[in-house]
Amino acid sequence: MMTVVFFRAFLGALVTALYFAGTSPRKLIPRKRDFPLLFFYGAFSVSLMYAGFFFALNTISVALTEVIFYTFPLMIALFSFAITRERPSKAQYCAAILTFAGVSLAVLPSLKSGFQAAPAGIFWAFGAACACASYMLLGRKAAHTGNIDAGTLFLYGMVFGTLALGGAKTFFYGWQDVLQGFSLPQWGWLLYVCLGGSLGGYSLFYLGIPKVPATVAGVVSAVEVLVAISLSAALNKEIPFTEEFLGAGLIILSILVAALGNRIFPHKHSS
Repeated sequence: MMTVVFFRAFLGALVTALYFAGTSPRKLIPRKRDFPLLFFYGAFSVSLMYAGFFFALNTISVALTEVIFYTFPLMIALFSFAITRERPSKAQYCAAILTFAGVSLAVLPSLKSGFQAAPAGIFWAFGAACACASYMLLGRKAAHTGNIDAGTLFLYGMVFGTLALGGAKTFFYGWQDVLQGFSLPQWGWLLYVCLGGSLGGYSLFYLGIPKVPATVAGVVSAVEVLVAISLSAALNKEIPFTEEFLGAGLIILSILVAALGNRIFPHKHSS
């Protein structure tokens, strides 16, 4: 998994840098004063989001990983005012609470079984959620204030993420698997995860995040939960527990609440 997440960041950074070199060279050179934020964004937000999610999948189901990971909209709702100065609406708070309720329901099977091997997976999933919340909030702040170009933030987030993940891999795992080489199918799946699932998905995220509040972006992206659980059941025969399925349903409901917004909680106009 560490090899996958390293190449996920490395190939994403490489392709993005080559693209900017040909289209917007100025995005390749950040200002010196931006380096502390870029370093934190990459070394914490990107690396922990990538590694935490994949490490969670090693010990807990896809459904439980996804549902725990989607506590991040609640974190965004709680901290968005402090970071982006955007006060969440009642509908966004309600959506975040529904998300939290969905997670609480989904972890019940693990609680009933005494967790067994689940604690590490749950820890990594929550860590990835915290990292994703900071990833979205800082990305939204950069887009909103214009202090750092969104493309530069995206690129150097992956650059510093690559350095952090590469250092961790070197220290804890080594590079023997890479030196031994991968088969053609392994390279195919690796490139798909890195360039399709990561670079493609996060490029679309950066196109959308300047246009919507961070809380809405976080909640609406929870459609990933439904897709992941469906594909896991179809491809891996990993049927979710009833509680996990219902928890995912609450998260999908939270998407509708966030999307409807003022229709559910209309603004009161003073007379």
